[in-house]
Amino acid sequence: MGIFRCRRTSDDEASSDASRGSARLHPDDRMKLDDLAQRMDLTRLRRWTHFWYCATESGAGVAAAEMREHGWRISRHGRAMDQAGWAIVADREAVVLTEAAVADARAFFTSLARRVEGGEYDGWEARVDASPSGAARWV
Repeated sequence: MGIFRCRRTSDDEASSDASRGSARLHPDDRMKLDDLAQRMDLTRLRRWTHFWYCATESGAGVAAAEMREHGWRISRHGRAMDQAGWAIVADREAVVLTEAAVADARAFFTSLARRVEGGEYDGWEARVDASPSGAARWV
């Protein structure tokens, strides 16, 4: 995110929530949503998982507590397997992936990373509809 923000005009304020979400959507999230839209119906409910790391155990504990306070279920909180530090996996069930929801989640997790020393947001994945073989996939 840049240092300077543009002031919203009345035309901007009149735009829909969806276009506001699009305007603030991170490029990685735009690519992922576009990819997912080609593979599945984004209006269906699905599990949505986010990945977060912290250099210290105490910082990870603070972050996990705040994630819970904001409605995220912590499915993993422990030593990172492939790097030093601590990993947190936070998810929600039955989520519809909208641009606004994705932008809001990224804002929350990146803000948390700035506030917790050693914190790092590492992105998200969503459960893709089951394949013809019946196996679920993640993207």
